[in-house]
Amino acid sequence: MRAVAVIILFLAAAFVALWQLDVIKFDASNRGANRVSTRTQDFLEVLQTGTLEQVRESLANDSNIAVQDRDGKTPLMYAAAATNDPRVIFELVNAGASLNVQSDDGRTPLMHAALENNNPEIVLALLNAGADPTVLDAEGRSVYDLAGDNGILARTRVYERLEDLTTANFDPTWPSGYIVPVNGANFSSRINHLPNAPRAYRNGVHEGYDFFNYNVGVGIDYGTPVVAVASGIVRRVDQDYVEMSPLEYADIINEASIRPITPPESLDKLRGRQVWIEHPGGYISRYAHLTAAVDDLAVGDEVSQGQTIGFIGNSGTEEAVNGVQDEPHLHYELWLNDERNFLGENLPPEQMYELLALVYGRVGVPTTFTE
Repeated sequence: MRAVAVIILFLAAAFVALWQLDVIKFDASNRGANRVSTRTQDFLEVLQTGTLEQVRESLANDSNIAVQDRDGKTPLMYAAAATNDPRVIFELVNAGASLNVQSDDGRTPLMHAALENNNPEIVLALLNAGADPTVLDAEGRSVYDLAGDNGILARTRVYERLEDLTTANFDPTWPSGYIVPVNGANFSSRINHLPNAPRAYRNGVHEGYDFFNYNVGVGIDYGTPVVAVASGIVRRVDQDYVEMSPLEYADIINEASIRPITPPESLDKLRGRQVWIEHPGGYISRYAHLTAAVDDLAVGDEVSQGQTIGFIGNSGTEEAVNGVQDEPHLHYELWLNDERNFLGENLPPEQMYELLALVYGRVGVPTTFTE
């Protein structure tokens, strides 16, 4: 009998140890337990009061990002409510944290941020990562409603953006809260400047958005600054770009004209000098035809939304290879799914503008389009 008791005590002790180490985890039906494991408690505390490096260390130690407390709150919700560093949000999202899971009160991480966090950058970070701003909580309140109870957030432009998004036709494939890559500009009203427009000279289609010195609301000149549409990490910057010769350009165009579609390597050269930025949620923004990137910008740099990253030029174009500065413009693209789908792909202009309004705000979208 004593041997049986010893075995039971040993098994009980082993079970408790494994539970505290998060090797054994309870499912959602056990969230009403009086407490979570010690390890999980420590992780949640780090998310609320720790540094970015401490968060990264916890994630490297296989902390459970899907665990829920007795109220159904996840680690991302804890961070959204308390952290002052948007990079903490990005770390959790990139680690696989669910953006739109709801706690027992029906609130998502975005809702917890809007109600409990006074830093609008945290709300913006969640929007940029792809959080759904149209979800309603258990009381039927939207993130915009909850943000109205946050006296600080309600006085910011993020609050205005939330109002715009509340009634948006949300597309979970794409983010929101981005800005237009040229300050004060809107997207072009010309169909020829939009994705899917034919490019007969190279036997292909347009994959992005052009910003020329007309139809975008502001003047576009050689050297006009280009800004990051959202915070992220620089993945490409062509600091040592060398312009093609007229012969090289002619060879690329001739080859493209006899191929079913422009070869990717040729298309890359035709984009000229580029900067690429990776954003939370797996999105990649590309900025092409630049005359220069910011001098000290390098691969791996963290950039903030609205930060200048380069300057408009005409690199990669026929004008540039002939040594003139005519027709300067920005060619901008947004990609997802490891660069397999671009924003606006296969959409007619009316639907494309609705999608642009979701991602960049209605202020960045023209009211009409022209041929």
